[in-house]
This record gives sequence, C-alpha cells and structure tokens, in this order.
Amino acid sequence: MTRRSSRKSRLVTLALSGTLLAGCAKREDPNDWADSSEVVTNNTYRPHLGYYHSAYGGWFPFPYNSFVPGRGYYHGGSFSPAPAPVPPDVSRPKAAPDPYVRRGGFGGYRYGGS
Repeated sequence: MTRRSSRKSRLVTLALSGTLLAGCAKREDPNDWADSSEVVTNNTYRPHLGYYHSAYGGWFPFPYNSFVPGRGYYHGGSFSPAPAPVPPDVSRPKAAPDPYVRRGGFGGYRYGGS
C-alpha cells in the first residue's frame, strides 16, 4: 500500500468513526420538554418537537397556517386550500408528541416509539 492510499484510508476510517459516534449521541427525552402546567403560545418552536399549534394542542413540523406553494396552508398535520381560523393565543399542550419531528433528508431516522 502506498503512503498516499494509506493516508486516505486512515482519513476515511476517521470520518466514518466520527459519523458513527455522532449518531450515537444521547437524544433529548421528548417527555422532559415542559412542565405539565406550562402554558405555550401558538407557533412556539422547540427543537426536536417542532411548532406548537394551540388549536390542536400538539407539536407539528411547520408553523400554524404556513403557506407552501402547490400544497396550501398547513395546520394540525395537513394542508388545506384556505387558512384555518385564528387559534387561541395560548393553551396547555396535551401529552408529549410522537417523539421527534421528522424533517426528512439524509438518514431519515426515527427516534423512539414503535
């Protein structure tokens, strides 16, 4: 093996090791996100949870009534041709969401749950 290919091999091994270790990092427990008495405003964003929709009492991957060309207005987990009514400003979230917001992209893992 030449010196150049040996160095390249070590770099590839190092990169793969780092990737594997990063993938094994401890994830935040989705049930620890808030006190059950906490009041949350509409469109509050939390990492790994997404955006809070006060009208639905849950967390979603897009802001309430956000518009996506060709799909429509997003609210409560689906798209519609018209925006949803203005939700209450604040509410108490229901039970913890289905663990993590799935944003797609490379890897597309799903953490926790079944």
